Amino acid sequence: MGGFIGSVLGLFENRAAGSFQRIATGKEIGDLKAHAGPGAFAFATAVDANDRAGDVEIGHDFILASDFGIEGLAIKVHGAFHVIGPDDVFDAFDLHKNLIDGFSTIRNPNRLLLRNGSGSIVIAHMSSDEILAARLRRIDESHRLEPGNCALLVIDMQQGFLDEGASLEVPKGRDLVPTIAELIERCREEAVPVIFTEFVYADSIPCLRGNPFGPEHLHPEEGQPTGYGCPSNNCRIGPDAGTGPESARTIHALKPLSSELVLQAHTYDKFYGTHLDLALRSQNITHLIATGVTTDVCVNSTIVAGSTRNYRMTAVTDGMATIHDHIHDACLQIWENKFARLKKSAEVIKELCSPH
Repeated sequence: MGGFIGSVLGLFENRAAGSFQRIATGKEIGDLKAHAGPGAFAFATAVDANDRAGDVEIGHDFILASDFGIEGLAIKVHGAFHVIGPDDVFDAFDLHKNLIDGFSTIRNPNRLLLRNGSGSIVIAHMSSDEILAARLRRIDESHRLEPGNCALLVIDMQQGFLDEGASLEVPKGRDLVPTIAELIERCREEAVPVIFTEFVYADSIPCLRGNPFGPEHLHPEEGQPTGYGCPSNNCRIGPDAGTGPESARTIHALKPLSSELVLQAHTYDKFYGTHLDLALRSQNITHLIATGVTTDVCVNSTIVAGSTRNYRMTAVTDGMATIHDHIHDACLQIWENKFARLKKSAEVIKELCSPH
């Protein structure tokens, strides 16, 4: 049975009153009864096509009742009611999706509301590892990729970061090229949009990305040294544009098709000041696959910005790099906790190419 399918009948939260109200927007279900006093109601744990109440479906998430104000509601399981207490924790992926859309935070839950073989309510203790594993399962499911809902972001795979001798060379970035090239090829085969970004700097937009944080993007004075830490025209556009290993162009090995979107961005966050959000929303894209360099700067800024805009981000862990491994690993840990799902490129390809 599917769980909690709309049987809450138009539930909404009245935060000012500190209670929930029930509005009937569909067929009344005969055995739904208020049980916990004023402001509370009972809801069926599952409803079939004939609007008949069924059994509890154990889901993939754990929700602490007091964190989301659902204490005092009554749940009916095989004819018996249980009034939700403030410390109860629900295993309720479907409750998450259908009761109060937008649950995302779990604060120190330590008990789990379960159904045993006889249909009665059982309270069980959970370890922090079990809670984390359950949350990751839910994230994995909600971030699942399908052609039609996703796009591939190739972030800043440019000559100015990958060519030997570039002032901001990221040697490990060159190792990513075969992996990202395969992802691009598979996405094109599956009609998944591929979007390229290029970091650029211009004197007409003299932002902090140049002085003081990126002196390499500034124009060098004649006769002055160039290279890391020095003005070098790196990824510069307009007058005195970077050339050769300082060029802002995407590397030839990953050359975009003429039909593919290439966004130039003056900041690390590729949503800020670009048409990326409009391009995605106009194609009904809700899931993004992130690759590129560097993990801790432009990739990190874009993943956080995407998640903030409610895009479901998948970070391709073997498709991104930075100078130091420990910084790369730290970013992955931060994203997994709050911002993105982590997947290897082979896992992403398998998911995209599997029957849907």
